[in-house]
Amino acid sequence: MIHVTANAKINLSLEIIGRRDDGFHELISVMQAIDLSDELVALPSMDGSLSFECNDPALTESDENTVMTAARLLRESLGIEQGARLLLRKSIPVAAGLGGGSADGAAALVALSLLWDVPVRRERLLEIGAAVGSDVPFFLGESATALVEGRGESITALPSMPAAWAVILVPEVPVPSPKTRVLFRMLDESMFGGGEGTRRLRGLIEEGEPLPSILPYVAMTNTFNVVADRAFPGIGRFRESLAGAVEGEANVSLSGAGPSLYAVLATQEGAERVAGVLMQAGLALIVAGMAERPLSVLER
Repeated sequence: MIHVTANAKINLSLEIIGRRDDGFHELISVMQAIDLSDELVALPSMDGSLSFECNDPALTESDENTVMTAARLLRESLGIEQGARLLLRKSIPVAAGLGGGSADGAAALVALSLLWDVPVRRERLLEIGAAVGSDVPFFLGESATALVEGRGESITALPSMPAAWAVILVPEVPVPSPKTRVLFRMLDESMFGGGEGTRRLRGLIEEGEPLPSILPYVAMTNTFNVVADRAFPGIGRFRESLAGAVEGEANVSLSGAGPSLYAVLATQEGAERVAGVLMQAGLALIVAGMAERPLSVLER
């Protein structure tokens, strides 16, 4: 049995800087793993089949989830016929901009390469991960803080962020499908950036600047913020609620393509105070610290 925890992520910054010839968009982002995780257990299959179970019925019923996609691609790449039972316990909200699907796909690649005991070159694993989803390579890395470029496949490890806490609000708003594709189609060239904000944030983290120097640049830039109100009708009141609760202590932004909104605060007490204010207003909040790594193998 292989047991892997897969952490969520937030985008401390995210800038779309252009369209690529392959149809994808060029981006630059600083990603940060957070202490909110799914758990994946991989067990041997006696008959060589691949099966999937999840505490979220919608994912169990779908054959297109990232865990099964990753399993099939890995098995095909290795040219083997071994199977597995894959058991996923979801805690990361689905399709929320927190990278849960990508984290689960990465967890499946790691768990199955160990379960099947077949060596896989890191470069090849990253290639398979990129085929599963653009964010998967980040979760296959060792660093909880990373500069992500290209369409998501180019990863540069950064020093760990200083201790901080994210307050995450997943608003109850209509979400278009397929979400990320719809949001990209809403962008035009006038919305693209040059990546300066992300590079400035990267520099501060690499230079080991203290948290008070870094926080003004966290959640300052996300290109998708420009189209959020069109993409997610009603999200504005949730953004205003979170911004009002942090009272200027932090920037408020989408994570990824949303609809999750987040702010990063310097102390756990501050984050829990903000969450408490919003919970009194009937909103559901998540408070999460910065994680040490994107994935962890707990048992093997």
